[in-house]
Amino acid sequence: MPTKELVKEEIIAASDLRTFSQKTLLQMAENFDKLGVISNNHLALALMSWGKYEQIVDQIKSLSNKIEEYENLLEDIELAKQYKDRVMDAEEGRASSIAVNSLDDVFELIEDK
Repeated sequence: MPTKELVKEEIIAASDLRTFSQKTLLQMAENFDKLGVISNNHLALALMSWGKYEQIVDQIKSLSNKIEEYENLLEDIELAKQYKDRVMDAEEGRASSIAVNSLDDVFELIEDK
Protein backbone atom coordinates (compact mmCIF):
# COMPACT_ATOMS: atom_id res chain seq x y z
CA MET A 1 0.00 0.00 0.00
CA PRO A 2 1.46 3.38 -0.94
CA THR A 3 2.29 5.85 1.80
CA LYS A 4 2.20 9.65 1.83
CA GLU A 5 5.96 9.92 2.25
CA LEU A 6 8.28 10.14 -0.74
CA VAL A 7 11.94 9.21 -0.98
CA LYS A 8 14.29 11.08 -3.29
CA GLU A 9 14.04 8.41 -6.02
CA GLU A 10 10.25 8.82 -6.12
CA ILE A 11 10.36 12.55 -6.91
CA ILE A 12 10.38 13.84 -10.48
CA ALA A 13 10.48 17.43 -11.70
CA ALA A 14 7.62 18.14 -14.10
CA SER A 15 10.13 19.48 -16.64
CA ASP A 16 11.96 16.11 -16.59
CA LEU A 17 8.87 14.25 -17.78
CA ARG A 18 9.56 15.42 -21.33
CA THR A 19 12.95 13.71 -21.29
CA PHE A 20 11.73 10.29 -20.08
CA SER A 21 10.79 7.61 -22.53
CA GLN A 22 7.53 5.77 -21.97
CA LYS A 23 9.53 2.67 -21.07
CA THR A 24 11.53 4.55 -18.42
CA LEU A 25 8.40 6.07 -16.89
CA LEU A 26 6.64 2.68 -16.79
CA GLN A 27 9.71 1.08 -15.18
CA MET A 28 9.78 3.81 -12.54
CA ALA A 29 6.08 3.24 -11.83
CA GLU A 30 6.74 -0.50 -11.43
CA ASN A 31 9.78 0.02 -9.18
CA PHE A 32 8.04 2.46 -6.80
CA ASP A 33 4.57 2.50 -5.24
CA LYS A 34 4.11 6.07 -6.40
CA LEU A 35 5.95 8.94 -8.05
CA GLY A 36 5.64 12.54 -6.95
CA VAL A 37 5.80 15.25 -9.63
CA ILE A 38 7.13 18.64 -8.55
CA SER A 39 5.83 21.66 -10.41
CA ASN A 40 6.42 25.30 -9.45
CA ASN A 41 8.38 24.20 -6.38
CA HIS A 42 5.59 22.15 -4.85
CA LEU A 43 4.34 18.60 -5.08
CA ALA A 44 1.63 18.81 -7.71
CA LEU A 45 0.89 15.26 -8.89
CA ALA A 46 1.15 11.66 -7.81
CA LEU A 47 1.64 8.94 -10.40
CA MET A 48 1.22 5.22 -9.82
CA SER A 49 0.72 2.09 -11.85
CA TRP A 50 -2.83 1.33 -12.91
CA GLY A 51 -2.77 -1.96 -10.99
CA LYS A 52 -1.94 -0.17 -7.73
CA TYR A 53 -4.61 2.44 -8.45
CA GLU A 54 -7.20 -0.32 -8.99
CA GLN A 55 -6.18 -1.94 -5.68
CA ILE A 56 -6.71 1.33 -3.84
CA VAL A 57 -10.11 1.89 -5.49
CA ASP A 58 -11.16 -1.69 -4.65
CA GLN A 59 -10.07 -1.21 -1.03
CA ILE A 60 -12.03 2.03 -0.76
CA LYS A 61 -15.12 0.35 -2.20
CA SER A 62 -14.74 -2.63 0.15
CA LEU A 63 -14.34 -0.38 3.19
CA SER A 64 -17.31 1.72 2.10
CA ASN A 65 -19.44 -1.43 1.87
CA LYS A 66 -18.27 -2.51 5.34
CA ILE A 67 -19.19 0.89 6.76
CA GLU A 68 -22.66 0.58 5.24
CA GLU A 69 -23.05 -2.93 6.71
CA TYR A 70 -21.99 -1.69 10.14
CA GLU A 71 -24.36 1.28 9.94
CA ASN A 72 -27.24 -1.10 9.10
CA LEU A 73 -26.23 -3.41 11.94
CA LEU A 74 -26.08 -0.50 14.38
CA GLU A 75 -29.54 0.64 13.25
CA ASP A 76 -30.87 -2.91 13.78
CA ILE A 77 -29.35 -3.04 17.26
CA GLU A 78 -30.84 0.34 18.19
CA LEU A 79 -34.26 -0.75 16.95
CA ALA A 80 -33.97 -4.02 18.85
CA LYS A 81 -33.10 -2.15 22.05
CA GLN A 82 -35.96 0.28 21.51
CA TYR A 83 -38.62 -2.34 20.81
CA LYS A 84 -37.35 -5.36 22.78
CA ASP A 85 -40.06 -5.03 25.44
CA ARG A 86 -42.81 -5.03 22.85
CA VAL A 87 -41.31 -8.06 21.11
CA MET A 88 -41.00 -9.95 24.39
CA ASP A 89 -44.62 -9.11 25.28
CA ALA A 90 -45.80 -10.35 21.89
CA GLU A 91 -43.76 -13.56 22.14
CA GLU A 92 -45.06 -14.26 25.64
CA GLY A 93 -48.68 -13.51 24.73
CA ARG A 94 -48.90 -10.32 26.78
CA ALA A 95 -49.32 -8.01 23.82
CA SER A 96 -52.45 -5.99 23.55
CA SER A 97 -53.98 -4.85 20.34
CA ILE A 98 -56.07 -1.83 19.63
CA ALA A 99 -58.83 -1.84 17.07
CA VAL A 100 -59.43 1.31 15.08
CA ASN A 101 -62.24 1.99 12.70
CA SER A 102 -60.91 5.13 11.08
CA LEU A 103 -57.91 7.37 10.75
CA ASP A 104 -59.51 9.75 13.23
CA ASP A 105 -59.36 6.97 15.86
CA VAL A 106 -55.61 6.67 15.27
CA PHE A 107 -55.12 10.40 15.77
CA GLU A 108 -57.19 10.32 18.94
CA LEU A 109 -55.02 7.53 20.32
CA ILE A 110 -51.86 9.48 19.49
CA GLU A 111 -53.21 12.65 21.10
CA ASP A 112 -54.15 10.73 24.26
CA LYS A 113 -50.54 9.61 24.73
